[in-house]
Amino acid sequence: MFSLHKYSNPVALIFVTLFTVLAGCAVDRPPSDETVIARVGKSYLTLEHALRDIPAFVLEQDSASAVLSYRNDWILSNVIHQEALRTGLNNNEGIHNRLLAAEREVLRQAMREAAIASSPIAITDSEVRDYYNQHRENFVLQERYLRVRHVVTETLDQSRDAKNDLLRGIGWETVVERYALNKEETLEKANQFFPESTLFLDNRLMRDYLRVMGITEISPIRGFQGQYHFIQIMEDRAAGEHPDIEWVFEQIRTWLEMEKRRRTIRIFEQNLVLQAEANNEIQVFDVVQ
Repeated sequence: MFSLHKYSNPVALIFVTLFTVLAGCAVDRPPSDETVIARVGKSYLTLEHALRDIPAFVLEQDSASAVLSYRNDWILSNVIHQEALRTGLNNNEGIHNRLLAAEREVLRQAMREAAIASSPIAITDSEVRDYYNQHRENFVLQERYLRVRHVVTETLDQSRDAKNDLLRGIGWETVVERYALNKEETLEKANQFFPESTLFLDNRLMRDYLRVMGITEISPIRGFQGQYHFIQIMEDRAAGEHPDIEWVFEQIRTWLEMEKRRRTIRIFEQNLVLQAEANNEIQVFDVVQ
């Protein structure tokens, strides 16, 4: 769905945001079934409204501070709005026209969202694969990618035992379970490819080995920040090669969904214009003198 924060017009964004805050929170009397946490004039803010409006990730970080911050912003917005009405700014022709333009934009955006909602966007896995296969030449790695096993242990002896077990053919999962710290993360990252430029940014010793090691070779053990590390490069892909479809699968799906949304909106808008023309609601005049 399209959202207000994607507006390209900053003036419209300001007025739309202000309009949304004020219209969404102002009531003539305190709600009987909700907890009032602020009042400005005849407008009341409830705790329930604040919790619905504050993004979940903000609440998770510090819910008390998030509510206090939201309440302060709400009070300021409503005080400014109240003062603007008291001074008659809403009757100023320029301001009035800007408010009308913001209102029209909100309605236009709501109409586009309704068009999207009436035609649900769904991209199938086969569509993603077809697109990748048809445009594979456009997907090229810009740098070397590596799949690396990185073992971090608490002691030097554990690291030596882990390395020896791998050299003797003991299974990777078994080695991780026996010796590695952060076992789940170690297993997960060992199955993924990463750009070389993003690997071991905080561990120069391991980073230097990436450039000189061969496939399946195991690096020397090195101590770093009180722990012991070694790596094993399992696979690599050179710059200029094509990525596996799994690497770009979700990016392609997202892009196709966006394209379908844009296409749906274009068709909707074109049909509205055609309908208006059929109803003789549109008339154009020659502006060339």
